[in-house]
Amino acid sequence: MFVDANLRTINKVSLEVNYFARSTVLQFSVHYKPIALDFDPLEDRIYWSDIKLQFIARAFKNGTFPEILYHNEIHSPNGLAVDWIGRNIYWTDNVTGHISVGKLDGSSRKSLITEGLESIGDIALSPTDG
Repeated sequence: MFVDANLRTINKVSLEVNYFARSTVLQFSVHYKPIALDFDPLEDRIYWSDIKLQFIARAFKNGTFPEILYHNEIHSPNGLAVDWIGRNIYWTDNVTGHISVGKLDGSSRKSLITEGLESIGDIALSPTDG
């Protein structure tokens, strides 16, 4: 799966064929700009951030039941990563310079790092390594 910020889509690609076969899972209006994407294999959900409307959201992998999880005090959520074992989501905010964490259900949000970071973007986790 991947995000196309210019087309405002979340897409999946089949690895079963030897050519590029993209299908759109979610199509957003011009008001949106999804930028980062991750996946929770336990609940079969995708999580994404939107830098134009400034939120973190999720939906099932087939695009059904989209919901916004976090939207307050988010300015430029450029990167996010799902800890599918610990059931947390981490994201970076390029405007505030913060790295934040919350539960995958949208609860228990807090900032982990609030100073000393400049121009942060992507974030990666290794859930199996703790």
